[in-house]
Amino acid sequence: MKKIALLASALGLLLHSAALWAQPFTLDKKFKVTELVLHKFSPPDEPKASGRISIAEVTQKDDTIYYFVKGVSIYSPVYVGVQFTGAKNESVNVSLHKLSWKKAERSGTTDARGHWEEKFKTENDFGLRVTAKSKPVTYSLMVWVGDSPKIELPSVFKKSDVKRK
Repeated sequence: MKKIALLASALGLLLHSAALWAQPFTLDKKFKVTELVLHKFSPPDEPKASGRISIAEVTQKDDTIYYFVKGVSIYSPVYVGVQFTGAKNESVNVSLHKLSWKKAERSGTTDARGHWEEKFKTENDFGLRVTAKSKPVTYSLMVWVGDSPKIELPSVFKKSDVKRK
């Protein structure tokens, strides 16, 4: 009987952790989430800007739009920017999410110039929620993920000066 209870507990924990892993992008079907696909980006005149990028021109007609980005390394810098292409007196609220759409890790509102940006590091996926105060609103959305640094570590093994007999 103890084995069955232990197995049921382990299975419950496994299913619970799988549900947490799926948040926020696939678990709740009431959210229509759009993936921002990152494409290779390597400008020849600016090698430090190499990485992956997604740029989208958005005309938002709904109150809220949800996006997600996947495949980010903790070693890569991330930049997210929103810039109005239409009227500058409009504003949107932007929030970044990691495990749930209910809790924003970072958030803000576009400034007087119609711009909002955030720089950070994270692992795997993250979500982006844009809420418009007035609709329709048109803006550019850019996500840039830099390349991971290529650092060669020295060997931890050293040759010994001692000769063995």
